[in-house]
Amino acid sequence: MVGVGVGTAASAAIEPLVEPGKQEAWSNAANRVLDPAMYAALRAQGAIDLTTAVGLARRSGIGPDRMTELLYLAQRTPTYGEAQDLRRRDKITLDQLRHTFAKAQIEEQYWDALADLVDDRLSAEAVALAIIRSMMRDPGFFPVQLDTTGGVVPAYPVSDIDPVKEAESHGFNEERLRVMVGSIGRPPGPGELARALFRDLIERPDFNRGILEGDTRPEWAQTFLDVNREILTAGEYAELELRGFYDTATRRQKTAQHGMSQEDSDDLFRVLGRAPSVHQITTGLARGGKYPGNYADVPEPYKSAIQRSNIRPEYAEIEYANRYNYPSFFVLRSLAQDGLFTEGQLEQILLDIGWTPELAKEVATFYTAQAQRAKQDPSVGKAQSKVYTETQKAYLGGSITPDLATAMLSQIVPSSADVAFIIELWDSIRNMEAGVPRPA
Repeated sequence: MVGVGVGTAASAAIEPLVEPGKQEAWSNAANRVLDPAMYAALRAQGAIDLTTAVGLARRSGIGPDRMTELLYLAQRTPTYGEAQDLRRRDKITLDQLRHTFAKAQIEEQYWDALADLVDDRLSAEAVALAIIRSMMRDPGFFPVQLDTTGGVVPAYPVSDIDPVKEAESHGFNEERLRVMVGSIGRPPGPGELARALFRDLIERPDFNRGILEGDTRPEWAQTFLDVNREILTAGEYAELELRGFYDTATRRQKTAQHGMSQEDSDDLFRVLGRAPSVHQITTGLARGGKYPGNYADVPEPYKSAIQRSNIRPEYAEIEYANRYNYPSFFVLRSLAQDGLFTEGQLEQILLDIGWTPELAKEVATFYTAQAQRAKQDPSVGKAQSKVYTETQKAYLGGSITPDLATAMLSQIVPSSADVAFIIELWDSIRNMEAGVPRPA
């Protein structure tokens, strides 16, 4: 033991002295070979060919069979993760995939399980959504089952994949999958829930649960309920003032619920209020209506009736003045000829029914003058009747011409149209007596 210790110490002491000589000797005879595994690596990387690699390995005592084994160890394959992607793209066979497992030094008992990873699994979220959308069967999570039998629209096929097992492949057990289904499947929105409550389709606890199961925090539940309560439109609020149910302040307050400013609310009131027709304005003014008027000057029930028809306040008295109908002009003419109206009365009546002032004046003067003449001298009326009777007798007897008959009638009948009509009637009588049919 002492000798070995002394020899080792002495060797270490003299090594620096002999190293230069060793280096000189190797330099003069540089024939040392590499480790055979390095030649296998060089061949695997394409640096030397197989014959060269085998020849160099022989110098270390490694034959062709051993060199083939070293070369197998030196060659690598894609990682088994890369190989799984290649298998998914159908670029390698199942045997080639298993070969990568072997090169990765994975025990053979795990190969089938690793090969199964080639087929990916739906995420647990996708499974939950597929259950909600009826793409996968419901494992019994839904509290209500809907009948979907029949119908005319083809149904999308339900997958035969087991949703629970699919989720379990990502570490989600059945209960966790159930929670995920409940989280993804949401109730109707707060607005729809509120309308369903107002229609007595659900009860308040159902509304509250819908809020809690949705994305709305519970402190907003009452606000959503109130904001979805139906109110009248801004236009309807404006009409309520037009029709006498609201005053201006109330209408502005109500339209403000829609975010409408007072100025816009007033403009809306102006737009919705209507005026009478031009003819109604003409007759209403002629009958004593005032413009601008006021509802306060119109008695009930006319006031309410006019308001309900959306007539603006300034036209109220004009509309009220039009409340009565007048007789037709032919009735008025007969009454005037009988002396019922003075010239001024008849003129105003004609104005009241919408005649132009000039025409009303002329017609009133004409007919009241006739009535006045007949009233002042009763013999005038008798003479007119006598002229009419004798002219008719002479014309029907054929003793006077149509022109002469027309001239005689024109003395007692002011209207030439009326004269022509009388002659036409007499002609009909003459034709009838002669057995001649009256022209169609």
